Amino acid sequence: MQLWQLDVTGSVFLADGTECKLISGIDDHSRFCVIATVVRRATARAVCRAFVAAMRLYVIPDEVLTDIQTVWCPGKPCVVRPAVRGFAAPAAITVQRRVSSGGGILVARQKIQAGKTHPAKIVTVVCGKNSFRLVIDGDTVAEAPRITSREIGRYKACGTRPGRR
Repeated sequence: MQLWQLDVTGSVFLADGTECKLISGIDDHSRFCVIATVVRRATARAVCRAFVAAMRLYVIPDEVLTDIQTVWCPGKPCVVRPAVRGFAAPAAITVQRRVSSGGGILVARQKIQAGKTHPAKIVTVVCGKNSFRLVIDGDTVAEAPRITSREIGRYKACGTRPGRR
């Protein structure tokens, strides 16, 4: 989630013939889709709204690669370092957990399945406002909606809390 690629791609036609545009964004490394929004016109406001919504849901990337020239810097493709004035960073936390023999992990007392093919592996959990994303060796292996409001503990990956044995 360090480098995102944003683009306005193709046209989508509604049943009544109205032409719409697709705003898309992916994480450069994992190829995870962070934005998929259909708008009537790809204006600067529409693109920025989709971008801000994605940052609130996931994380603020270090860089953004895009050729959406009229939005970021007219006349040329660019790499943007997000520094949105007055934008508070999302409440995203990254923690690590060890996958159980049954393929599950526990984050904020919510059980999440990483898959039975990953027992004993260390999973990095990107904890967004509304979702958990499980990453093993750079690949997203699962996603789950966040249904708990409990605080996320940063205890060791083996599942024991500091000070306990």
